[in-house]
Amino acid sequence: PVKVRVRTVLEMAYFDHRKITEETVNANIRPLRSKGANQALKQTVLCLPPSDIEDLEKSYATIQVPTLLIWGNEDKIIPLSLGRRLNQTISRSQLIVFESCGHRRRPAKR
Repeated sequence: PVKVRVRTVLEMAYFDHRKITEETVNANIRPLRSKGANQALKQTVLCLPPSDIEDLEKSYATIQVPTLLIWGNEDKIIPLSLGRRLNQTISRSQLIVFESCGHRRRPAKR
C-alpha cells in the first residue's frame, strides 16, 4: 500500500522517526494521488543515478559562485561523504553539517 511505501521512504529520510506523524505521511501521499504522479516517480527512480553522472560530477568544479552545502550527518539517502566531496570540488563552497539529522528535517512551526 502507498501509505506503507511513503512511511518507509520517510524513515530513510528522517533521523528522528518520532517526527514522522500521520500528518507528515498524509502530506507526502497527497501529491502521489495526482494524475501521472506514479509514472513520474517511477521514471525518476529509473534515472538514478543519471547516465551522465561522471560528466555532471566534472561540471561541479566549474561552479564559481559562493555555494552553501547543507547536509545531515546521518543522511541515508545522499551520504555525507558526497557532501564532503562536493565541498572539496566546488572552490567557493562551505559545508554545514547538522548533527542528529537525516536527509530531511521537519520544518520548524511558525
